[in-house]
Order: sequence, then structure tokens, then C-alpha cells
Amino acid sequence: MLKASRAPRERLRDDYVYHVTSTAVPAGTVNETRCTIETKGRSYTVLRKGLFAPEYQLKSDDAIVAVAAQKPFVNTFRLVHHGKEWTFKAISLRADRFGLFDGATPAGTVTSGSFANKFTDITVDLPDALAVEVQLFVLLLAIRAWSQQAT
Repeated sequence: MLKASRAPRERLRDDYVYHVTSTAVPAGTVNETRCTIETKGRSYTVLRKGLFAPEYQLKSDDAIVAVAAQKPFVNTFRLVHHGKEWTFKAISLRADRFGLFDGATPAGTVTSGSFANKFTDITVDLPDALAVEVQLFVLLLAIRAWSQQAT
């Protein structure tokens, strides 16, 4: 299980960065502003393609690690990693909880913090079958959905 919280910004132009830990040990960082992920000494970039049905690609150098295709106008994604397909979608009315599904079987969740401050105390409880960088990618998808609600 991973825990994430948004780091305080010192200046208005600073990036929104989330520090992620696994049982109090640093697991990586997610930069929402630049759409980058760092974990285990490696950097990953998230690229978005498309307008109404965007596709997000998690890339390490030129290699695509995972792809998430969003359904138009809803918080539902089809996630593909190493040939395995998952569904990642909002499971609560306010979309403060997202579920990861293997077919129809629940496999994990990403839950925001409290209603007043959803970007602190984020819980990522995803299966170990997903590499840490893919779990952080899924976290970034949820953070972006929550950020779009706030604007």
C-alpha cells in the first residue's frame, strides 16, 4: 500500500509535486504539473494524446510501459500493462474513490484524502502485480481527475 500527499509550494509558479511512501519508506514522486514520475532512480513521462477520449502513455525513454485510454466525458480508463488489461474507474458519486478491476473483479483502490483537502493522505492500494511506476501512473490519473473537478 502506498500513501501520497501533495508537497507545499513555496512560490505560486512551483509545480504540484506529490511525495509517495510505502510503509514510511520513500517510493517515489509524482509531478502533476509536468506529468512526470520518479521512482527507483528512474524517470518516467506521461504523454497525453487526444481531446475528448484522451490516451495517456507512461514512457521510460522511448519505451511505452503502460497505456490508459479514457472513455469520453467519464472517469473510466482502460489500462494496459504487459498485455494485461484492467479497468480503472470512479466508484463513488463524488469520484473521491477509484477502483481498479480485473474484468468484473475488484483488484484495488485509490482514495483521496478528506473532503476539505483531497490532495493529502491519498491511499493507493493496488495489487503487487502492477509495478510501482504503474501504480504511480494510476495515482496520477486519479489526481488529474480530482484536479479537473476542482477547477
